Amino acid sequence: STPIRIGCFASISKAWLPMVLHEYKELHPEVNFEIMVSGYDLIEWLQDGKVDIVLADERLCKGANWYPLFEEDYYAVMPDSFVPEGKESIDQKEFSKFPLIVDPTNPFHQFLDKPKKNMIKVSVEDDSTLLALVEQCLGVTIMPEICLQNIPKNVKILKIDFELCSFHTMLLLRSVS
Repeated sequence: STPIRIGCFASISKAWLPMVLHEYKELHPEVNFEIMVSGYDLIEWLQDGKVDIVLADERLCKGANWYPLFEEDYYAVMPDSFVPEGKESIDQKEFSKFPLIVDPTNPFHQFLDKPKKNMIKVSVEDDSTLLALVEQCLGVTIMPEICLQNIPKNVKILKIDFELCSFHTMLLLRSVS
């Protein structure tokens, strides 16, 4: 049979999609899937018919017919050496004191009082690069919970005590005409 072609972010393909596909395959063993992992070209793939379904966040889904799947909470990701023992959360003023590691496609930095000069911009489609930079004490970042898999030992995850827009992970379906 023709596979269902799914396009999604790397974080979704690692942390959420395997479980969902496993459950679906138990109910429908005859269905096959093709999974394509990418970043912000997913909408183009959907429009061009390269994929049937896109799983992404709401920033990517503007202007499309989408269905919310779940809301993502964001967390501060910091080297252990930057965090006092027992600290479990951080406010914006304190967070802004550290060098910032930013994936330009992640809009959280727009909500911080942070000068652009103290920032490392990294264009990546896999969040493991951001974690590796934090692990080497090059700065701090903010990531959605779904990306917080396989955290290195010397990296600390803290709740954020400041207003940050939250995002939903969405399902987009290709319209068949």
